[in-house]
Amino acid sequence: MINLTEHVAILIDADNTNLRYVEQMMKLSEYYGTLDICRAYGDWKSAKLSKWYKKRVPGVEYIQVDQVGKNATDHRLLVELGEIITPNHYGDDQADILVLVSSDGDFASACQLTHERGKRVIIIGERKKMSKGLRNLGNQIFYLEDLNDELEQRQNHHPIPPNQVRAFWGILQMTCINLFKTTQDDWITLSELGIKLHEFDPNYEKRFGKYQLLQWLHNFDWYLEIDGQRIRRNPKYVHYSLLVKAFWETSRRFESVSLTQFGKVLRELNSDYESQFGNRKLSAWLKEYPDTFKISEGSVTVSPYGTHIFS
Repeated sequence: MINLTEHVAILIDADNTNLRYVEQMMKLSEYYGTLDICRAYGDWKSAKLSKWYKKRVPGVEYIQVDQVGKNATDHRLLVELGEIITPNHYGDDQADILVLVSSDGDFASACQLTHERGKRVIIIGERKKMSKGLRNLGNQIFYLEDLNDELEQRQNHHPIPPNQVRAFWGILQMTCINLFKTTQDDWITLSELGIKLHEFDPNYEKRFGKYQLLQWLHNFDWYLEIDGQRIRRNPKYVHYSLLVKAFWETSRRFESVSLTQFGKVLRELNSDYESQFGNRKLSAWLKEYPDTFKISEGSVTVSPYGTHIFS
């Protein structure tokens, strides 16, 4: 699934990376979120790296690190990694997902810290050189030698590029909110959706007309259920969204979120809750989303990076 809302930072240890794979790294990372930062660290004046500097890839910031001491490149990368995973003075994160491109085990502690800050780590490196420490700390591991195959699989499954899918998600979400708010039926037709999308964005054909509407919608099967020429919001998404909304509303009112408080707020937010979801205990519903909700001794918490599942 293409991640629609999160932001990605790629940090490349050029001393320990075959740089002919840079473009593949970037394309793969775009499936995990908007690529905001892509930096490659090394001594670009050296004989080893100067040829790659002359072939600079658009979108990559090449950070010059003079080799004034041992592991100078590692130290510079680690300093900037720390800045990226630390919220700025507005409390905003620079990235939700860190893509570390290296096989060097010296970065293991930095990966551990990144996890502790509630962020995910994707590690890309060479199969034969990657340390066991890094392999154990990545939420996902990719090997440079396999990047072409990884990309081909994703492109076959998602023919529309990720950045275009994210752009379409903005207009689709706003259009559906308005459509389903006014309809008396759970279902609407594809034709109705198409008309409203064109009304919402006068430049729709120029921006999105390259692909048929059904091709776009196949990227959002977690959000919309398709039945021939009809669509409705996926019931599982509606339920999940209600649970997330209720959790944050409960946490706003109370210091901690108990199952009892959570259930009370759920029923306030949805007057039809009993008929829709009352056939099972709340704890059973929450356990359907183990990557998001955790239950311990009657209290509920949310995983720092779990709520991206349906975002």
